[in-house]
Amino acid sequence: MLEMKSHWPQEFEATSSHRFRHPHDVQFGFSYNYYVVNRRKLHPPTIEEIWAEDIDANRNGVLDHLEILTVASMADGVTTSGTSIQLIIDCFAPPHPLNVTEKNTKDGNRQVSETLYPILTLDSLKKCKNVTEKLIENVRRKKTYQLMFEGEVTFIMLNEDPAESRKQILKLRARPTKFICINDDLNKPLIKHHQLLQGLFQEFWPNRSQFELPRHVRNRYLHIHILAQQQVHKIYLGLFLIVVVLVPFICCVWRDSIRIVGNHIVNRTRACSAYILKRERIKADKNVVHKSSIWASSPRASRKGDPDIIANKTE
Repeated sequence: MLEMKSHWPQEFEATSSHRFRHPHDVQFGFSYNYYVVNRRKLHPPTIEEIWAEDIDANRNGVLDHLEILTVASMADGVTTSGTSIQLIIDCFAPPHPLNVTEKNTKDGNRQVSETLYPILTLDSLKKCKNVTEKLIENVRRKKTYQLMFEGEVTFIMLNEDPAESRKQILKLRARPTKFICINDDLNKPLIKHHQLLQGLFQEFWPNRSQFELPRHVRNRYLHIHILAQQQVHKIYLGLFLIVVVLVPFICCVWRDSIRIVGNHIVNRTRACSAYILKRERIKADKNVVHKSSIWASSPRASRKGDPDIIANKTE
């Protein structure tokens, strides 16, 4: 389905935008079947897939002489020859020039020739474009599907007659198939029609799939835009509750912080005042002591006990 959407994005987007069935909608069932059958026409096998599935049999990543024979046979079609094999080898990686060395021995002049054949890998195969094109053209395309007889498909068309609909459903119960297609041609379905379908579904599929809601849960919203509005409303409600809870908390913390700072300032002021008062008291006491010492050391104070002075005061 993802590949189909990548090939025909506009058609699938138009189908998704239609609320009801449209003449230009993509019919998913038929589209999928035809795409699976003809997929190789749009997606031919790559050289990497051919290498992994058909050529590199021992999975060592190297093209040995037996695998070269396989490549030559696949490229030629059915049969091949030694000339074709050599041409393919030369196309993959031409051998290095012949290295000839001569050695003089007591028996005579010995000539040794060496030729280096590089290891052939997937990269070597990619360099030979004409061989890769023939491989992609002649490779056997494995089927990714399996055709089935129509006997495995049951088609039911429900009509206004409940008895006829019941007969078709009973026929389906008697001979269940792998694929079931139920259509309805009902303008005003009766309760019996609902009961027949519900009984059929519960018998054939008693357990809910992972995409269905549990039995005790019901979908409250019929349209997707109503669900989107409800989600936005929940977001706003959550933000409002956060503000309602956060603002009083911040106010309380701020008030406690101000109170702590104020008490600290008051205590500090009181401590400073007490210290200043203590210093002033000590200073005053020092002044009193100093004045007393000055008075005691003055001549007048020394003459305070003189009889003449006392006599003068008496007179």
